[in-house]
Amino acid sequence: MNTRSKSSLFLIELVLVILVFSLSAAVCLRLFFESRLISNESRNISQASLAVQSVADVYKAMKGDYLKTAEFLGGSANDDSVDFYYNEIWEPVDNLADASFIIQLQEINEMHRESSVTASTLDGDPIFSVVVRGGLSFD
Repeated sequence: MNTRSKSSLFLIELVLVILVFSLSAAVCLRLFFESRLISNESRNISQASLAVQSVADVYKAMKGDYLKTAEFLGGSANDDSVDFYYNEIWEPVDNLADASFIIQLQEINEMHRESSVTASTLDGDPIFSVVVRGGLSFD
């Protein structure tokens, strides 16, 4: 009878150890998933800031000409803005169908010669934005 109680105690201990390890594994997987999400978000912010700064610099170099900026960087000019499309790894693409992110250059205050360059997801969630001052040309 003594050996039977030892074997049942061993089985209970074994089940408890398996339970503890499975809970630990679940917590670790959750942390790995969250760290991957944070890493992707950091990468997107970093890449968005580089792309926004590039668009702002080209816009200023073109003396505030939206059409020249769009032509130089391969964007599409609208009535009030210029859109630049990027895929999920921040490479420029030609159309909205292939895009995961969009950078929009638009005038926000003509009187103070200010324009904004904003990177966002296709859902409209902003990632990074810069105000460009003095880029407009009044020739």
